[in-house]
Amino acid sequence: MVRLGVVGLSALLLVGCSRADIAAREGTLLGFVVVLFIADMVAPIVFSFVVVPLAGLGAITVRGGKPTLFTYPVLALAFVAQAYFWGLWGGACSWLAAGYAASPHAWPAWVYYAFAFGACTGPIGFLLAKERAAAQSVGEVTAIEKGSVLYSLIAILAYVGFSIWPVAAAPLYGWVLK
Repeated sequence: MVRLGVVGLSALLLVGCSRADIAAREGTLLGFVVVLFIADMVAPIVFSFVVVPLAGLGAITVRGGKPTLFTYPVLALAFVAQAYFWGLWGGACSWLAAGYAASPHAWPAWVYYAFAFGACTGPIGFLLAKERAAAQSVGEVTAIEKGSVLYSLIAILAYVGFSIWPVAAAPLYGWVLK
């Protein structure tokens, strides 16, 4: 059975790998960091495929610079989609850390979890820097930073929650994290 790991972000490295498959490997720290690095680079691209269509739909609902009745449901859908994605990203980082830490030749588990925690907010920080550079006013920068803090919090809570209680990820993200 083909399984998709890390939100399909590092599919070339993880297709066909379950947590047990990863644990059966050597579980080297360098391999883990490389997988996290690749996943951190691909995550903003995948995220863009989620957000850009919703942003376009949101722009269509605005008439004459004023929101219409349909703007608010689209914004709510965009928020839910982004929150779901960043929760999935936190769960994927936790899943990957647990898989590598389970290897008999692994470093202490806390090392993997520490690296994965850093990787959990990496793509959000990257997107924050890009959006902040494109902002045209101080108010826009403030709004971007507030949104980034919110989504970082969602990713971190998902990471910590799924690291402590891995089975909690199954109802929401079981279709990806197998």
